[in-house]
Amino acid sequence: MALSLRVELPGGQVKTMRFSSDMTVSDMVEDIHQKTGKGGPDHGMFLPPEEGVRNGMWLDEDKTLVFYDLQSGDLVMYKKKHRVMKFQLLDGTIKSLMINESRPVVEIVENVCESIGVNNPEEFALQVEGSGAEDWLSSTGTIHEQGVAEDALLVLRKRFFYTDANVDTSDPMQLHLLYVQTRDAVLAGKHPLKREQAVDLASLQAQVQHGTYDPHRHKEKENFLKLEEMLPEAWGGKKSKRKKVGTDVYKAWRNLAKMNEANAKYRYIQVCRSLPTWGITFFQVKHIVPAGKKKKLLDRLLGITRDSIMMMDMQREVLDSHPLTHLKRWSAGQKTFTLDFGDHADDYTNLFTLEGQKISELISGYIDIILKKRIQGPKRHIEDGSKRATKQHIAPTRGQAAVAQTTSLGSGHGAPNHAALGQMGAQGQGMGRLGQGGPGQYGAGGPGQGQAEASVWGSQELVTDVGSAIDGIDFLLQNAEAAPLPMQMLSPQDILGQMAASNQRLGQAANQLMQNYSQLTPEQLLAQARNIHLNVADMLRTAQAAAANDDIDVSLLPGAKAVSEAVSAILQCTRQLNANPQDQVAYQRLLHSRQLYQVAQLALQANCRGVLCDAHSTALVGESARAVHSATSRVVDALRLAQLPEAHCAVLADMGKHTADLAHAIGSAVCEVACQTALNESIAKLHAQAAQLIQYAQANCKDESVLCQVKATAAAISTAIAQLQAATNSFSVSAQDNADQFPVYLKRAHEAVQLVIKDANSAELVQKHSKRVLVLGQSLLKCAASASQLVPDEQRDELMAAVRRVGVAVRDLMGAAQQSQTNPGDSAAQGKLTQDAKLLSSALYTLDECSGRATAYGVLRDAARHAASGLTALSSVCVASAVHLSGGDGDADKDAE
Repeated sequence: MALSLRVELPGGQVKTMRFSSDMTVSDMVEDIHQKTGKGGPDHGMFLPPEEGVRNGMWLDEDKTLVFYDLQSGDLVMYKKKHRVMKFQLLDGTIKSLMINESRPVVEIVENVCESIGVNNPEEFALQVEGSGAEDWLSSTGTIHEQGVAEDALLVLRKRFFYTDANVDTSDPMQLHLLYVQTRDAVLAGKHPLKREQAVDLASLQAQVQHGTYDPHRHKEKENFLKLEEMLPEAWGGKKSKRKKVGTDVYKAWRNLAKMNEANAKYRYIQVCRSLPTWGITFFQVKHIVPAGKKKKLLDRLLGITRDSIMMMDMQREVLDSHPLTHLKRWSAGQKTFTLDFGDHADDYTNLFTLEGQKISELISGYIDIILKKRIQGPKRHIEDGSKRATKQHIAPTRGQAAVAQTTSLGSGHGAPNHAALGQMGAQGQGMGRLGQGGPGQYGAGGPGQGQAEASVWGSQELVTDVGSAIDGIDFLLQNAEAAPLPMQMLSPQDILGQMAASNQRLGQAANQLMQNYSQLTPEQLLAQARNIHLNVADMLRTAQAAAANDDIDVSLLPGAKAVSEAVSAILQCTRQLNANPQDQVAYQRLLHSRQLYQVAQLALQANCRGVLCDAHSTALVGESARAVHSATSRVVDALRLAQLPEAHCAVLADMGKHTADLAHAIGSAVCEVACQTALNESIAKLHAQAAQLIQYAQANCKDESVLCQVKATAAAISTAIAQLQAATNSFSVSAQDNADQFPVYLKRAHEAVQLVIKDANSAELVQKHSKRVLVLGQSLLKCAASASQLVPDEQRDELMAAVRRVGVAVRDLMGAAQQSQTNPGDSAAQGKLTQDAKLLSSALYTLDECSGRATAYGVLRDAARHAASGLTALSSVCVASAVHLSGGDGDADKDAE
């Protein structure tokens, strides 16, 4: 399909040009350059803002035009990506830097920090001058996507306080920035001070600004010091109090004789670190406290630091505290925020707030930094032993948040992924750490959230060459099943959709690498490796999110690991071929790795759709594939004794290993037709190659003992191949077909229905529970319908009648829930809701009784497959043992059989 777009060229001229809708943005840029002769490598495509509809945005060069839903007649701009922009430091210094405005804010922050000598840019963020204290730019979006004006002045501030204990006089720039931001926070009253603390800090500020006290110039009677600019409101607001405190400030200043400016700044920060409120960001909340049959709201403060989450009263006494490591997941909604501390709390901590996204960004940012530091390994110890608010009482909390107030010097990056990942409950707002919405990103989170932070697992600054990218992927694979750090919650649909999108992005990156590996410069190869490393990190992180979600019964982690292992092998092969395009061994391995990758991708896609064979079936295929690999190795050994060319033997050995690797990559998706086809094709090629070489050996070898061994191994590999083919083609089931799944869904459905009955007088809870009933009901009906195929014909009608009854009951309950929500005070509507819930409960019991026989058939089938996989493994062990016991005799395979 062709698009006629209006293109604004450099200089303001607008031309109408035609493009194919499936053309990539990079092809579009090249096409414009060739046709007009304007622009160059520094130019890209920019979609201008449309008031009330969207902010301006740069088009991703890897995306197609159809991705952006462009229509004929739309205006796009062909413009330079780089321009000079002004940035302000907190001391008022203005720096003008050349930036690439098409890149996300996180990269711009890195560039600014690099220009001023700051080596921990992940703890800094940008704000538009004049914006609110907590109005940070998202680190994952571009400045245009966030509505930043062309002439805006951006302010660089420290938002995270993770490594500030390491800042000392050896790092003057960091020390200066931290001092200025700390001083401003103190003067703004964000850190409550005792009198002596206020005096100490004011005297140190005087030492920084004016140097050593000089009695001839710094006269108290002449009010040399502007104490109203050196004391917070509590101690400098009233003139009488300011005068009394001022006398002590001058005395303390005199005692700082000859302390240089750097040491004074450092001492100032040390005093502030001793404050209980140091490093805590506060959000004012309303805590829901039960009061009889009603609930009472009490003002509370939610405090977040680099290592803990606290609930305090308004006097900052800690009522409840959890280490950040106790946080399992969290959710940010439009008006709600939910914390899940897992086994460390009796229930979720629920808050209602308009600041939920800011809380989410703060937590995400700290987790990103923790992940990055974990990858980099231990460095200087960052604990300073300073006093801070301490836990005095622990109890599960539930509350409502309203107004956010920052008492630390800042908070997290803009929308770290990693992402308000998705949604939770009825709010439907972004929950997660893995990725947010926006072009080229993933997830279902709110605006301004994306994948960059989620990818601290694969921190790009650690990837300096292709080798380090491969090592990084290996590290991610080794830690993929470790206990995950907390992450934002997603609905099952969002996680599965996110995994599918991540799988697709990784596929695009891998395909691009395989197509162009021989033409890439070292810099381009490194960029490709970094991109792949980044996407692998995102995929594995998403798989962890799936594993942590109790509503997802399909494990995505094995499939994600198989995809990651295959793409790592592709990276290794392309590195070798980039250095030596004539390396045939590397080329053959690349072909095998590519097929492994394609099959692993298909398997992961199938798992995302719910296709999951039972463990016994998967084990049967795996053991059969290993038996084929073992039998192939013995054939190769016999062929070498028969003096066949080593090249032919090596090919057969590789084919045997490749078949076993394919079975491993397919895993629990072997019931998927495309995966079965790929495995069957590999089996057929292996069989044909083995038969050809065995026939050649039998025709040309004159040694009878060797021929005997060739024949024995030929029989063994034929048997193993036949068993693998039978195992591969013996079933075609999905997750719902597994007999183990039915009682799981049934139990959850019963629990959800009982919750509807229990909370029938709460419209909000009814909506939440009824949605869960709907999801579970759909899964349960699919499972039961599949199970009906396992029972004899005379029992199928009875089972399907029970299935239809449950379907009707679910439909009626959803209608009653909708009516109850529309009329929350209507007792008749509540009565109808309770009645329909009980009818559904009865229908579920009937379905349970009817499905018992199908479950028994499924258990019997699984037991048979479990026994078959065990016998296959035992057979392989016996064959291997027979070889050793016989001393390598050619009759070993025959004896083992």
